[in-house]
Amino acid sequence: MEQITRRALLTGVLGLASVAASAELTVALSGCAPEAEGRVLNFDTDEETEPRRLTFVGNKAGTFNLLAMENTLHEYLDAHRDVVITYEGIKGDPYWTALDRRRATGHLDDLFMIDHDRVIEMGPEGDLLDLSGVKGLANFTEDARTQFTNPDGSVWLVPTCISAYGLYCNSTLLAEKDVKPPTTWQELLAACETLGCAEGRPIVCNNSASLRSLVLAATLLPVYQRPDAADVIRAYNDDVPGLCALFRPGLARVRELLDRGYVDGAEVLVTEQTADDLELFCSGERPFMAAASWMSPRASGDAPEMTFTIVAHPMADDGPVLVTDVNNCIAVNAASEYTSDALSFMEHLCSPDVVWDFCETQTSFSPIEGETRTLADETLAPCMETLAAGRVVIASDYRLTVPVDTALREACASLCSGATVNEAEAVLQATLEGR
Repeated sequence: MEQITRRALLTGVLGLASVAASAELTVALSGCAPEAEGRVLNFDTDEETEPRRLTFVGNKAGTFNLLAMENTLHEYLDAHRDVVITYEGIKGDPYWTALDRRRATGHLDDLFMIDHDRVIEMGPEGDLLDLSGVKGLANFTEDARTQFTNPDGSVWLVPTCISAYGLYCNSTLLAEKDVKPPTTWQELLAACETLGCAEGRPIVCNNSASLRSLVLAATLLPVYQRPDAADVIRAYNDDVPGLCALFRPGLARVRELLDRGYVDGAEVLVTEQTADDLELFCSGERPFMAAASWMSPRASGDAPEMTFTIVAHPMADDGPVLVTDVNNCIAVNAASEYTSDALSFMEHLCSPDVVWDFCETQTSFSPIEGETRTLADETLAPCMETLAAGRVVIASDYRLTVPVDTALREACASLCSGATVNEAEAVLQATLEGR
């Protein structure tokens, strides 16, 4: 492993107020994913007896993300001196490659972050520990519990925040052309026509969640506004053609954005999330970016002179639609040697204050019942208005037991490569059916 290691107080490295003097931060190129940037938070102990050592791996490796992780690890380990938890963060897609390889070789960590499509595969195969006995789960809202509670009452993950996906708007560029942040599909088309720029297409999109969140915003609101929404959603598990038909209008709108030249398909295919997309948007030359709310602190840090706001996706005809999902979802390896300690740590993660720390550092909403604190990052204010209005859909609904995230990503990639709507829908159906 090629690595750069420096011993230091994490006060100097991450700007924290109080840390252990023995902490080590390692910035490494992981052997599991050679292209990945990894960061390891390792906490020594002054106990005379050998502590129980747990490993925890996740896809949060940036400085903003590590702030909350470092805080919660210190709080827990200070109260449990006989335990050491080492957190390894691997940024972006290489994290999922590393997780899949560790699982395939029987080297899953004790704790790890997980996504929808891996939960529906790993849970039934017995890889995930049932967390239903964790007391802190009672702190979560009913809506959040529907996302992590299985029909039989078992629980395979705990989320630490609810992320939003919307449209970043460069306030200066919009004001120069007297354009307001769009709220409907027609307003979006008109804004792109007015703001089209020589430096690139008006809307920056990454190759991960951008386009699939646009599809969801264009199609799902009527489903989630139904009183029997839960039953309708579960019914799609046995009706893949019906699910594809549901998404078709959204695929058509993405196709139109590409055809009109408002999104550059070739650019999307090579634009990495929370990296290339931020560079393009933070150049100050592109008016819009379709991205997750947790990128807001990075955008502010990369372009402190730029003012922007985040609005819910203007993909519907009658108003904005906020796309959300439970995020930073953490699971426990069912084969871990330290399941009792892992469960104890999961209970700590369910504390309202711990959850709020994650939400603040990622400009995300809290899944905790009765939380009244307001995010310091005001860029999400328009999205909060849409949330209050109930115009909300779920990006990775865990009541769906088909790989919807992967399928939509593949379908959108095919559109970016020139596929028709019919061809993209065929890709969607084939992926959902495992073909």
